[in-house]
Amino acid sequence: MDALTTLHHRVSIGKLADPASTYQQRENIVRAALRAADHGALPP
Repeated sequence: MDALTTLHHRVSIGKLADPASTYQQRENIVRAALRAADHGALPP
């Protein structure tokens, strides 16, 4: 699937359903986010 097709078919999830993420999963997400490029420190 190419990028435009992916963007055209994306959906947003309002609320998370069970099962909730574990502490280790959340820790992995945060650690990955800290390593992500900041693209010149541009504000969101």
